[in-house]
Amino acid sequence: GTARLGGLANFRKQFAKNSGTADATAPVPLTDALLREAWGSFTVQLKESKNPAGQSFDLAELRIKDEKSFDIVTPNNLQLKFIESERVRLSEYLQEKFNNRSLTFYILIDENAEPPEKVELPLNTREQYQMLVEKYPLVKELKDKLRLDLEY
Repeated sequence: GTARLGGLANFRKQFAKNSGTADATAPVPLTDALLREAWGSFTVQLKESKNPAGQSFDLAELRIKDEKSFDIVTPNNLQLKFIESERVRLSEYLQEKFNNRSLTFYILIDENAEPPEKVELPLNTREQYQMLVEKYPLVKELKDKLRLDLEY
């Protein structure tokens, strides 16, 4: 039984030593490359969990202000809302990645900002219907016969 206790005592000592140094670990300064890497991996997590905000994260532009804050620039209000919906998780994720509890970011709209590259946006309901009718003309005929009023 003593060996076990000794092992536990050693483990406790090791843990105390490690947790002591963890608090003293210096924050990682924001750099373009590191921020993009962290942003990219967070975006991948969103997409893997089928989160609709993933696309907005792809469209956003990042602008570092100083070593602990940056702006997230979005092209419109819709993208801003999607990113805003992930604010808490993003903040926790980035604070952990950069080991910096005072890391902050602001989400802004810049209507003149060009999206990085042309991204296929999902079709809205009207566009989906138009595509369906082009592919299957009987759908429109059925809609007319049943006098359905589609609310897009």
